[in-house]
Amino acid sequence: MRLASPSTFLRNGLRALLAGALALALTAQPVMAQSILRDAETEAYLREISAPIIAAAGLQPNQVDIILIGDKSINAFVAGGQAVYIHSGLLQAADNSNEIQGVIAHELGHITGGHVITQGQGAQTATGISL
Repeated sequence: MRLASPSTFLRNGLRALLAGALALALTAQPVMAQSILRDAETEAYLREISAPIIAAAGLQPNQVDIILIGDKSINAFVAGGQAVYIHSGLLQAADNSNEIQGVIAHELGHITGGHVITQGQGAQTATGISL
């Protein structure tokens, strides 16, 4: 019998821990409701894997929030400020931490690129175009 490498064992253990925490959090929610999921271990994990990416993006890790949304769909988004919202379905579907980090990096690109505009800015641009 061949034993798994320590990194494979750790990755599988983290994955099982996340799946269990997410399953517990999702079962406590109404079927179609979306809400912010709070789990200390998952939040620490997301902070840990996102810190080097946030720093590489020129942002301060303590000023960026990674927020887990209770939704089975595979999605992530930014909605202004320095917060990345990740659906729990994305975590469940990810094969490894690198995939989650890639999604976080993509969303941070929207933040650093200024792709998120406020409603006022959008209205101002639309008004200018219509004039």
